[in-house]
Amino acid sequence: AGTGGIVASSATNSTAEVASSGTATLDTTGQVGSGTNRIQFDATTTPSSLVVGSTRVPAATGVFLDGLGALTLGAVNTNAVDLNVTAAGTLTIGAAITAAGAGNVNFTTSGATKDISFNSGVVVTAPLLTLSGTGSALFNSGTVTLNTPVTANLTVSVGGGTVNFNGASVSSLTSLSLSSGTLQGAGNVTVNGTFNWIGNSTIAGTGTLITN
Repeated sequence: AGTGGIVASSATNSTAEVASSGTATLDTTGQVGSGTNRIQFDATTTPSSLVVGSTRVPAATGVFLDGLGALTLGAVNTNAVDLNVTAAGTLTIGAAITAAGAGNVNFTTSGATKDISFNSGVVVTAPLLTLSGTGSALFNSGTVTLNTPVTANLTVSVGGGTVNFNGASVSSLTSLSLSSGTLQGAGNVTVNGTFNWIGNSTIAGTGTLITN
């Protein structure tokens, strides 16, 4: 897309700008959507993977995306701008998310009990990662590394996977479910609500886990 940005002429609504069943790639040094005019993806003909900034990295205003149903992110790179992604279905983080500089990352789901699911091998690097929605943040297999402080306004569920919390400042979780998984890393984590520790689970690393 070059340097001019990728914009939506219509305000965020129920009509998608993109309907594609293959990999969709958004490359520009400009902005991608806006807070009121997100780039929206069809609920039925949904990209198998959405890649942003593979050759040209967004560095203006921000990246604002919306899935009218489920949405799967591939590798995303931004430069000193926010990444803000919403989805009416499950939001799957399928590859590395790198927000260089001052850009924060926000993932949100809506609808009935829609999760944010992190695939094995994902690494998130950002000044701050915020997770919100109607379901849980799922870490069910492999290893996910969060090189960012996390604010989770939904349950974080570690069920069989390993999560490395490596934020330079404390991560704040509304609630935590640890079931046959591993929570570790160099960062400190505070659980402000319910903490369920089930099965053969492990807490390791040099960080501190605080439950309130």
